Amino acid sequence: MIFYMATRYEGENGEPDLEVIDYIPEDQNTNDPIHAKLSALLQWHQQDPVDDYERTRNNVIYQYQDNRNPFIDHPGYVNMIWSDESSSEKLIYNNRIIIFPNPASDHTFIKLDSYSDYYQVIIIDQLGCIVFNAYAKGPLYKINLPSGVDKGLYYLQVINPKGADIKTIMMIIQ
Repeated sequence: MIFYMATRYEGENGEPDLEVIDYIPEDQNTNDPIHAKLSALLQWHQQDPVDDYERTRNNVIYQYQDNRNPFIDHPGYVNMIWSDESSSEKLIYNNRIIIFPNPASDHTFIKLDSYSDYYQVIIIDQLGCIVFNAYAKGPLYKINLPSGVDKGLYYLQVINPKGADIKTIMMIIQ
C-alpha cells in the first residue's frame, strides 16, 4: 500500500508529495509526507509475496473505486522503481537469463538456465502500459510480439513464481 501511495501522491493539485525514505527522521513526529524505512519495506516485500487474499481484496476495491493497486497485480514493479541493484534478488538470476534478439521485430526468446518453474513475462511501453503478459516455463520461451505494437523502446520484465522481479531490461522493437 505504501508503494502505491508513494507513486499516487506526487504533489499535484494541492495533494502531498509522498516519499519513501531509507532513514528514520530526527523528528519522528514530523508532519512531512514521508514513510520510512525503504529497506525494511523492500525486505518485507520479498519475504511476504502477494497472495490470493491480496489479489481478491484488490479486485473488490476495483469494483467500488475503479482503481487498482498495480503493485498487487505486478509485484515486480517494486524492484523496478525502488530496488538498489546491489540488494535486489534479481542479481541472483541475472547471469542465468538471456533474452535474444534485441532489437526484435516479430519475436524474441528468453532462455533461463536451469530454471524449470513457471515465470511471468511482461513487456511494458514507455507510458507504463502492458503490451504483453504471459506465463512461461523455462528453460526456453518464445515470445511472439503482438501485432500492431509500435516500434520503440520497451521494458521486458521476467518475474519468478514468488513475484520477485528477476530481470528487467530495455528492449527495442523495430
